Amino acid sequence: MEKKVQRRATRFVTSRHRNRSSDSSDFNARTGCDDDFVIIDENEHGDNNLSDFIENPVNALKDLSFPIKRVNMDKGKNRYGNMLLNFCKGNGVFILNGRMGRDQNIGRFTCRNASVVDYCISSPGLLKSFKDFEVLDSSKLLSDVHNPISVTFYCNKNVVNDHAENVDCNSHDNTVKKINRWDSEKIKDFQNNIDVEKIVELEYKLCNTDLNDVNKNVINTFIGDLCNIFVRCGQATFGISSVKRNKNK
Repeated sequence: MEKKVQRRATRFVTSRHRNRSSDSSDFNARTGCDDDFVIIDENEHGDNNLSDFIENPVNALKDLSFPIKRVNMDKGKNRYGNMLLNFCKGNGVFILNGRMGRDQNIGRFTCRNASVVDYCISSPGLLKSFKDFEVLDSSKLLSDVHNPISVTFYCNKNVVNDHAENVDCNSHDNTVKKINRWDSEKIKDFQNNIDVEKIVELEYKLCNTDLNDVNKNVINTFIGDLCNIFVRCGQATFGISSVKRNKNK
């Protein structure tokens, strides 16, 4: 787990977009209510005007009216929590849990209703792009112990969704690709490979669909979307094999 935290931290700080970057993950880090920032005392530098050259990341929170101190229902701490806090302090990165959106001043538990180990962190330059942050109710379909985290961004550009799939255009090929057999030993991998964002997106569509507009086509669309989620999950978990086509078909 320590190497996992270090890898994510390294990828974050080495990104060419590090000034506008965020990361959301299970860090296995319990941070309590300790500060994830260092306040730069402008009076401490006296008359040398060093404060004019030192960027104070905390100002980004003040500019957006985000609370400086975050709230956390989990008061415990562990070694990974100290690592995450030190990373935030050293790189001017902030934890969003308990600080913004519907989780502001709450800091809801994210694991077993007993601890906060799943976080979304962000660099100051990206904070203004966040519209909402929320810890959702737990779902056995998505995880046996963790709560999903929902993050919403503002978007000022037209986004075109490209639903094109990779297809085998070799029509002369006498093989077809199929998902390998179910392997009970990979149940955990299957659960982890479920696209949570797609599930949340589908749930949102279901909850916001007018029942008066529901017909056979609408139902088939929802069923198709759900099937595609599990098909892609199966491909990622069990792999794909090429088998010969049945010549009788």
